[in-house]
Amino acid sequence: MCCLVALCLAASPGLAHDDGGSNETEDNRLVVLNGGGWGHSVGMSQYGAYGRALAGHTYDQILSFYYHDTTLAPVTDFKMFDPDRVPESIEVEVGVQELIAISTPLDELEPGAWELSVEVAGEVIGTSTLPLTTYYDGTRWHATYTDKSTATTTDLCEAEPRCENTVLEVAQTIGRRAVVEEYEDGPNLGAYYGGRYFLHPATVAVDGNTRTDCGSGIQFCVEHSGTEPTEHHSLNVLVDLREKIAISTPLDELAHGAWELTVEVAGEVIGTSTLPLTTYYDGTRWHATYTEKDTQTTTDLCAAEPRCENTALEVVQTVGIRAVIEEFEDGPNLGSYAGARYLLHPATVQRAGSTPERCGSGRQFCVVVAELDFERYLYGLQEVPTDWPIEALKSQAVAARSYAAATVANRATDSSWFDEPFNLFDSVSDQVFTGWARQSGCTRHSWCEAVDATAAEVVVYEVEPVEQPDQDNQQSTDQVQESTESGEQDTTTPERRIARTFYSSSNGGHTSKPSDVWSGVVDLPFLVPKPDPYDAAPDPETGNPLNPYATWSHSYSVSDLTRWLNNYTVSGEKPLNLGTLTGIDIADVPKSGRTVFAKITLHDAQKSVTLTRDGKPYGKWLFDAIHRGCQSTPRCRPPRGTNFRLVWPDPQEPPLEQPDPDPGPDEPDPDPNEEQPAPVPDEPAPIIDFSDVSRSDYFYEPVRWATSSWIVQGTTAETLGPHDEITRAEFAEILWRFEGSPPPSVRAGFEDVPDDAPYRDAIDLLAEYQVTTGTSPTTFSPEKTLTRAQASTFLWRFAGEPQAVVENTFSDVQEGSYYSEAVRWMLEHEITTGTSPTTFSPDASLTRAQVITFLWRLAGLPNAFAPRLRSILPTHMRSSPNT
Repeated sequence: MCCLVALCLAASPGLAHDDGGSNETEDNRLVVLNGGGWGHSVGMSQYGAYGRALAGHTYDQILSFYYHDTTLAPVTDFKMFDPDRVPESIEVEVGVQELIAISTPLDELEPGAWELSVEVAGEVIGTSTLPLTTYYDGTRWHATYTDKSTATTTDLCEAEPRCENTVLEVAQTIGRRAVVEEYEDGPNLGAYYGGRYFLHPATVAVDGNTRTDCGSGIQFCVEHSGTEPTEHHSLNVLVDLREKIAISTPLDELAHGAWELTVEVAGEVIGTSTLPLTTYYDGTRWHATYTEKDTQTTTDLCAAEPRCENTALEVVQTVGIRAVIEEFEDGPNLGSYAGARYLLHPATVQRAGSTPERCGSGRQFCVVVAELDFERYLYGLQEVPTDWPIEALKSQAVAARSYAAATVANRATDSSWFDEPFNLFDSVSDQVFTGWARQSGCTRHSWCEAVDATAAEVVVYEVEPVEQPDQDNQQSTDQVQESTESGEQDTTTPERRIARTFYSSSNGGHTSKPSDVWSGVVDLPFLVPKPDPYDAAPDPETGNPLNPYATWSHSYSVSDLTRWLNNYTVSGEKPLNLGTLTGIDIADVPKSGRTVFAKITLHDAQKSVTLTRDGKPYGKWLFDAIHRGCQSTPRCRPPRGTNFRLVWPDPQEPPLEQPDPDPGPDEPDPDPNEEQPAPVPDEPAPIIDFSDVSRSDYFYEPVRWATSSWIVQGTTAETLGPHDEITRAEFAEILWRFEGSPPPSVRAGFEDVPDDAPYRDAIDLLAEYQVTTGTSPTTFSPEKTLTRAQASTFLWRFAGEPQAVVENTFSDVQEGSYYSEAVRWMLEHEITTGTSPTTFSPDASLTRAQVITFLWRLAGLPNAFAPRLRSILPTHMRSSPNT
């Protein structure tokens, strides 16, 4: 699962496919899962921070609870993040040996990807692109490599007098890293990035002196000399993988002299543009074009420019407030950012001696917002509501800064990241970075105040000094690998490290240690499991929980559980082949309550089976089977997480003729007479009692309709969050529920929409209806903030793309843009009146209240739909064509 789970502000997770009804002989008694939390629960609970702030805790107190035995310190105390520090040379004594091999991991030994040179006193003896074995025979060096295909061995020192009675140097000239081994394919002594290896025999004198610490006989010292990395103190954030993008700014900001881009290669300016710039890489060279609309003249800044060949391109905004990255000119927005440098790195262009693995393939390239400092990066994060108490926001700001710093430091020393042009993802893979969508509101909310108030602070912990572990045997996972970057230390004092401060939405009342939820990880001293009564975010006046995810309860029939478990198999394990279940036992649950690695035993009438993976208990099998099974069962609510207890039905309880599907805490009871998921709940509509919605609000009636139709629920039990910006996934769910939550017929296959995502059915249905084509053929970008242009286009396509008959009156809506027809339709039916009489603000983000209002207006306008759809209008219309 992702190492971060962003705070979920959307309505409840969606419903799934109808499996055709239940068999009358099935065991429909209900098994109850009582659980709590939303997310992995490692580190800080965001709702817990909220609850503690309401109780009067300060941000440093909040952080010290969730990150045990830590302190706060400036991030600039650490060498990597001190911009004024000059890089230093590093010399490390590897050991005393009689024979060593210098190689690199086999998957990095492609032709031309790695090379060593062998030198004496600065003179090159020879080179090798294969593992090099070296030893000193008491008189001369031997430096051999073997071509495995021909079984031919070459000794670079053969008949070479310069290899006699001397110190040998082996320099890595190409490649990410070298591994020093006791012999080829033998125990590793260490792995290092670049640099030089000095091999000093015990019997060889330098300037008349022999080394007493280099052993005796034919032994020699092995030392590595290199330079500290210097390029990782800034943050490079991946926006997306693309084959073509346009970089622009809102049209009303494109006045002469108000906006400008420069195009650069390796710091050299290729040209400038004051118009939208379209860029793509043709496999050999870049094209960076802009078009004068008046003359229809197109200029390519890279035409006949050799510096644009086989390289990374940088586009820098030198004048203007912000830039917008689009899939193509006037196409779907990928993001908006304030005054940034955009790095475009092709998948096939080498960096640090090899091609990046995370920039796609073919003509794709990474789109990176580059060289951000911590504070500008944090301004653009969207992890918690901005109306939370300031101390909760401060704790989130420090946790986010610490997570980013530790992650950047980890990846700077991880060989799998050495050639990547970015060090952070802009999504829940790391942290949700929306750039301008959050930055632009700094004058209206407290998030930026919280960032400023905690400027440069990170969470720091101490460990006893230990020998540097063999980097080749370190875990490659990013989940819990910790930064070893520190300030100046001696080896007798504890080493300070930046804590990788994991956090999630809710822990259900108890924090977890990493090994409770992730496999193959090392627990960290500051992530200690402990009870957390504030996770419920109790209201200080009433004591009622404000966290809607603090507890949950879902029920599933015995027959459904049996079928789901038989239909799901963990990779590498055998199918379960169960008869009807007679019981489930859960044992060895850790203090956190997480059942990921608990011992879960299933019983049927004939046998008992313990769920294992690779011979070890693997309780997550049960969770995954239920989650997957819910996707093919109507009105099914999957468990929110692996923190749950199971209540088996009384053996004397008679089976039900019809199961009572569990709607979850935030959905109505279904109508048992409906063959399809009930479009209208048969319980009374909820009464609006949101503290942030009043009768005087323009969106009051829309909210009453949306909540009574169960299209939208609050962000908490008492708040709607009307002014929170809405994501593409949240909007997809709301539009899907307006339709009546029908199951999709096909899967869209978007790579960034996980199988178990609560919004998967919603996105798949909109793709099936051709309401969305995604932000690329393979991505939907669910966490991206929804823009007014995108929402208009979604609604227009949802209505059947009816032809509009009114003229466009908005100066910032360019005719021919992908959303121009949609905006004209919105204007004709008064679904929108714009942000002013002359502006629509297509790139502005939308709030929950605005989206609900748009949909409320459409729900009362059957004639706004294309004629072919008027007989099959959405379930939750407020009026029909005949009213």
